[in-house]
Amino acid sequence: MAVSDLNARGHRDDTLPWIWTMDVPRDTATNDWMSEFYRVNWLWMRALWDRWKEEVQLLKCEQEWTKNLFENKVRFWTGRKAATLAKGQARPACYAARQCQMYGRLVCLL
Repeated sequence: MAVSDLNARGHRDDTLPWIWTMDVPRDTATNDWMSEFYRVNWLWMRALWDRWKEEVQLLKCEQEWTKNLFENKVRFWTGRKAATLAKGQARPACYAARQCQMYGRLVCLL
């Protein structure tokens, strides 16, 4: 509040920075450099906005890819479990069941 109220106690000699005292329509009409200043700032902010939109899109895709990977691992270990059980190997089948369970839980987290 002290920045906007120059009459506040202790701010008698303070002045606002030049950017807050500008008359934007008049300055852009009379100074080409101010017009370029606004254009550059607008372009910079637009690039930042576009970068964040792209980042959100990539994060959504990465989440889907991760889920697909975990589902593929569940299918793989389910097949391994069935193959080892068919051969009568209990220990590898137990390990495969544990892997299925682990990747199944990871799928549920996404």
